[in-house]
Amino acid sequence: MMTDATQETVAESQTEVQEKGPTQLVLGLVVLALAMIVSLLAIIMLVPDENNYAKATLLKHERLETLEGRKVVMVGGSNLAYGLESDVIEQATGCPTVNMGMNGYFGARYMLNEVRPSLHEGDIVVIAFEWDNYGKTVDGVGKDLFAVTKANPGAVAYLTPLQVAMATSNIPYVAQAKLFRVLDETARGLVSSGEDGDAAIDVLNRIEVLEGFDEQGDLNSHDGIVWEMQYEQGSDLETLGLETGIIELIKSFSADMEERGVTVLVSYTPTMRSYFDEQSAVISEAHRQLTTGTDAVNAPRAPEAFAFGTEYFFDTVYHLKTTTRAERSQMVADDIHKVLGSTPDCRAN
Repeated sequence: MMTDATQETVAESQTEVQEKGPTQLVLGLVVLALAMIVSLLAIIMLVPDENNYAKATLLKHERLETLEGRKVVMVGGSNLAYGLESDVIEQATGCPTVNMGMNGYFGARYMLNEVRPSLHEGDIVVIAFEWDNYGKTVDGVGKDLFAVTKANPGAVAYLTPLQVAMATSNIPYVAQAKLFRVLDETARGLVSSGEDGDAAIDVLNRIEVLEGFDEQGDLNSHDGIVWEMQYEQGSDLETLGLETGIIELIKSFSADMEERGVTVLVSYTPTMRSYFDEQSAVISEAHRQLTTGTDAVNAPRAPEAFAFGTEYFFDTVYHLKTTTRAERSQMVADDIHKVLGSTPDCRAN
């Protein structure tokens, strides 16, 4: 039979256990959460990416931020990476050129924000977004924003708080994708299954590498490669509808740059004619909205001027072959001349 003192000690012990219970549960959950975060980050950092394409952002920013004097800055997605000969523009204008094009999934807001701090009076900005950007949010896709900030942590400065949240929320997805990729590669012994999708990924992973870029930011590693698979199509703009936010964003950017003494013009993405014809109503409306009103943007040519036959394209309705991109590049140079006059020669500055 317990004495009063013993009963009091037992009661105190039970009370202490009850009081510690919730605290221990919370601590346990915190430890578990931290372990999960550490595991995800370990997978992301230790498992190699499929390629090092995202690191091209470092090369491009180094050129953008260190060029002295007047320059041409090309802003857009992969249609610029694959489809531009910067040498053609430099020879026509005398202006050193920076091809910032990488990935349309970064979103129009990021692509404009990343060049804004490095633009100075006299500079020339040429905007060439894929038409997909005119049907989707200007804020981009979280996993792609995460990829570029992982390669270049300084790029976080170009993100809005919403985009930072989008990027960080994709950490579990990125880790899972890497883990599944490793398991898949192990299962098939690092040999393509022969399916069209796998073959396309294998080819692109050989093309989309840092080493494929030249000093101006043009991607050259698809030179001489024959694409034997289906072309990747663009978004169905007729279904998505025109995202007017991108019109407002481009006009606002252009107005801000005008105050800074920077010239902005739109020289549209090359587009496979079959896709262009299907989406022409939305494309024409985008052009109309950009080029009308007191805040109209310079767009020397209508979008249909950049609609080309299938033989011009590499793997998507936007990516030119290396053998056809000089023609598009000369059109860009001519557009610069139309806006600035016959001799916008940077050698005279």
